[in-house]
Amino acid sequence: PHKAVVFSSHKSAVHHLHFVLSLAGVPHVTICAGDKIGDQQRAVATWTTQPECKVFLLHAGAAAAGLTLVAAHAVFLMEPFTTPGQELQAMNRCHRIGQQHAVQCVTYYCERTVEERLLALRRLEGDSWHQTDQQRAEGEADMVAVPAQSSGASSLAASGLTSERLRFVFGMLDDDGSVEQS
Repeated sequence: PHKAVVFSSHKSAVHHLHFVLSLAGVPHVTICAGDKIGDQQRAVATWTTQPECKVFLLHAGAAAAGLTLVAAHAVFLMEPFTTPGQELQAMNRCHRIGQQHAVQCVTYYCERTVEERLLALRRLEGDSWHQTDQQRAEGEADMVAVPAQSSGASSLAASGLTSERLRFVFGMLDDDGSVEQS
């Protein structure tokens, strides 16, 4: 039985996916930031031991340190996260000791949006800001520790989103770094 882990950095997106899967009658479990430890443990146990439970919805901000999900066959990121390190940490939850099979990792994004610009920024900046797709595919990824994000300017600085990077992401700079003309 194939199982999938679906991550989103937006709690509301996790709740929406929960609603849609519930309406469709798809057995799943959910962990969001703020869930009690006991609820998190029950969700992991259900997903791990019950073959009919195929989908695990996870809020990327959930305090699930050390979570190992080696029953996964696929990992879906519903949007690019702020930093590649956060994405890598999410994917590595399914690439741990005990993994018996290949895991497909997919990141969704909307064309002609900030998400696409964020991915373009990563490509422009090269490997210094992210790990290559080949390294991910070959399982060469090491766990990346990402400090907890707080609100405000300090979280932007911690995420590596400088003012120049933000201008690029929001379409205020062209790929070559010049100011975009309207």
